[in-house]
Amino acid sequence: MTLPAWACGGAVAVSVMAWGYAAAAELAPPRFSGSYWGVEAGGGFSPGGGVNARAGLRAASLLQIADAALHYAATRANDAELHRAALSAQVHPFFFFMLTGQGVWQAIAGLYVRGGLGVGGFAAAGERLEPVGTVDWGVGFDVPLTPPDAGRSVWLGFEYLRVSALGKSAPWETPIQDLTVRVGWRVNVL
Repeated sequence: MTLPAWACGGAVAVSVMAWGYAAAAELAPPRFSGSYWGVEAGGGFSPGGGVNARAGLRAASLLQIADAALHYAATRANDAELHRAALSAQVHPFFFFMLTGQGVWQAIAGLYVRGGLGVGGFAAAGERLEPVGTVDWGVGFDVPLTPPDAGRSVWLGFEYLRVSALGKSAPWETPIQDLTVRVGWRVNVL
């Protein structure tokens, strides 16, 4: 039995369309979904005199709904120093702007409020480091320096952080404040 010409032509058209769709799907660049893991490092200053440095790991879920960081930070200000390891969570209130694409919308989606807990050591001038627990909160934002749709990207971040001691007897009188600029390398989970 032979197939009519229109049936053969239809089968060829369907297979060409399927091949074209598959080829287009392979060529279409993936879109950044907000999820990633990466490393970051940075430094800055403390208002009133002082410097800070930080290095750590960071990861986020789809649309940055869950964003967590584990980092080591050191601050030296007013003849005192604080070294600490901290775990923090960043909440991105404008995460839905991640859906709109690139540019200014992605910068808005990168705005966050942060809270964290840490352990470390604090020392006043000339004294030994004493153990201390810390709580911190802050605000910041991250913007991509290279296209995140490429799978890997470099990001620039800015953050204001306020660190207080846990417990009734704080080793310092006022909360430590840090302004930090960070550079991060992220592997984007597309």
